[in-house]
Amino acid sequence: MRRLFILFPLLLTASCTITEDDFPATLESMNSSLASDRAAEVRMITDIQDADRRLLFLSAGEYSCGDPQDTRLKELVRSEFPDTYVNKHYNTAWNESIAFISTYADFLDNFAKTNAASQAKLTAVNEAADSLAAIIPAAAPLATLAKPAVTTAGAFQGAVAAAQVRNEAARLS
Repeated sequence: MRRLFILFPLLLTASCTITEDDFPATLESMNSSLASDRAAEVRMITDIQDADRRLLFLSAGEYSCGDPQDTRLKELVRSEFPDTYVNKHYNTAWNESIAFISTYADFLDNFAKTNAASQAKLTAVNEAADSLAAIIPAAAPLATLAKPAVTTAGAFQGAVAAAQVRNEAARLS
């Protein structure tokens, strides 16, 4: 369940087809899907409780539904108000997901600022090489050599950046 809450907003941000105008409808659709999931889970718990009561009655209290060692099943069967039980677990998963997304968004924000600063430095080196070649024509070969080095440094930085983003996402999940 936690993965659903984590992946859905990330998939929304990764999709280029959803515009700002579409977002409220998408959010409304997600909320209605979550509400129907909650209702289905409440019905499932109620059905399990009914089946457990019938089995206990038919077996004179000797048998109950599921594995007797399963603590989650015991929780479900004993919960007096299934809707409250489900909401508590959904709220917990939702809060964990929000914390994850917030942490990842902070990482991406800091990462973007660092990356922008590095790109600005590489651009400044390129511009300095062009300026040097314009002022001192004899330095043109040096500027010509510097440009591929800067391009290579930018490509290397991009590869390292992609790896950092993947590692952070894996660490957080």
